[in-house]
Amino acid sequence: MGCEVRRLRRACAVEPNCFNFLKWGLDIFYICCNAFFMEVSTIDEQMANYFMQLNEAEKKSVLTMIKTFLQGRNDLPVEQDLDEYDNDIVEAIAEVENGEFYSHNEVVSMSKNW
Repeated sequence: MGCEVRRLRRACAVEPNCFNFLKWGLDIFYICCNAFFMEVSTIDEQMANYFMQLNEAEKKSVLTMIKTFLQGRNDLPVEQDLDEYDNDIVEAIAEVENGEFYSHNEVVSMSKNW
């Protein structure tokens, strides 16, 4: 940041208040950028640091977990249009009217086997 300040000092040599105002603005910008990039790099650095401390079996486990997270992104539900949604509701109501449902006790019993 020193280089930018020297350039501004030369540009604002005739008006000291101009220099102080611009330096203050640059300082604020510098602090904001550092806070943003520090947060991002800190997370990346922490992840790399912790990962390097793991043994091979643990690294494989973490890698599998990360792959699972990323694959889950591709499995997001497909958006359903309103007509399909309405049809699903009509079909569900027809199933219930035809007795095609489980009672609460049946669900509790089935869940014990899960």
